[in-house]
Amino acid sequence: MTNKNQPAESRIYSDEHGNHFKMDVIKHFSFGDKQYVLTREQRLHHHHGESCDCHDHHHHRAETASEDLYVFEWCDGPDGPALLAVSEATLKALEPFLAGLEN
Repeated sequence: MTNKNQPAESRIYSDEHGNHFKMDVIKHFSFGDKQYVLTREQRLHHHHGESCDCHDHHHHRAETASEDLYVFEWCDGPDGPALLAVSEATLKALEPFLAGLEN
């Protein structure tokens, strides 16, 4: 897990529809011959009110953290590390391993 005094390592994940999500890496781990990461999405919100246009210039971290965790394959590419979606079959195979990470 990441140290609370240390900034989280973040990566952008782009899905098959072109949507981009900023993900905080919580833990790196190996399973089989591949590298994976456990992540949490950085949720952004706007707290100044509807008439404020500051969202055009900056974002704010959500005050309530999402507990939704995501697993990605960690792949080193020409542009640096990338997050790759994993299949349902891979997630099923990782279930017992992931349960051990929570302890």
